[in-house]
Amino acid sequence: MSTTAMLQPHPHAALEYWFFKVNAEPVALLVDWIARRRTHEHWLRVSIHSPGLRAVLFDKHASPVSQGQSFLTADRTAGQLGEVAWELDIELGAGWIDPNIFPISLLRITDLSLVSAPLVRFTGWVRCGDQRVDLQRAPGMLSHYWGRQLSPEWWWVSANQFDREGVAVECTVLRSGVWGIPV
Repeated sequence: MSTTAMLQPHPHAALEYWFFKVNAEPVALLVDWIARRRTHEHWLRVSIHSPGLRAVLFDKHASPVSQGQSFLTADRTAGQLGEVAWELDIELGAGWIDPNIFPISLLRITDLSLVSAPLVRFTGWVRCGDQRVDLQRAPGMLSHYWGRQLSPEWWWVSANQFDREGVAVECTVLRSGVWGIPV
């Protein structure tokens, strides 16, 4: 699967979630775009962990992920929310996590589907207030999930800063309904 396909909206999904994370000492950045189509809500959430600021910031937008000042495309992301801004080029590593098994994904049996790229590299910068951190192929990940509704609970582990290139740990455990019915 290409990054372009991974980031394409799913027109029948009531909920879509795109996000990336990157860690580059001394900054860790997690950015989510959330689209709830039934209520026409589009949220940008920025989680920052830096010496100057540790916060989770939210902003409601009138348009989805790829429009306006903050965006995520197949090879680039840029945006700003409050004191946090970023401009990053995206370089995919090998391998995708795509647990959508035929015919489950085709028939949209489960309430939530996801794809993830755990070996992404980011080059560019992240600014938090007056502090700017330049990144050169910093490890990170990129993911997209969609479906009828969010899982009522989930656990997520993502680690990619090991002493060897090409090693990452990505794990999501969640509850999902079947055709909208809790299991």
